[in-house]
Amino acid sequence: MDQYTKFLVNAHIPLYYSIKVIDGFFNIIHVRNPGVAFGLFADQDSEHKALIFILISTVAIIAILVIYHQTPDEKKMVRTGLILIFSGAIGNLIDRIVYH
Repeated sequence: MDQYTKFLVNAHIPLYYSIKVIDGFFNIIHVRNPGVAFGLFADQDSEHKALIFILISTVAIIAILVIYHQTPDEKKMVRTGLILIFSGAIGNLIDRIVYH
């Protein structure tokens, strides 16, 4: 879903354009974040930045998988949360590989 919604935004919403969904509460705005969460490291121009972020994402994905497999089956909420975090990490990794 992450990659599909990004595809739709890229295909149908111009860069920096905003669409009001719920007035005063929720807008869809097409922006690009060259950094990590909340734009951290966005202003750093390093040829190794993308590689470092890919490495960090890969380590995080492996750690999430290890924790998931160590979590007992009866802890369904924990396992569901880990699956959601894993899915986000995979989406981030795809973005880092495709868009640097």
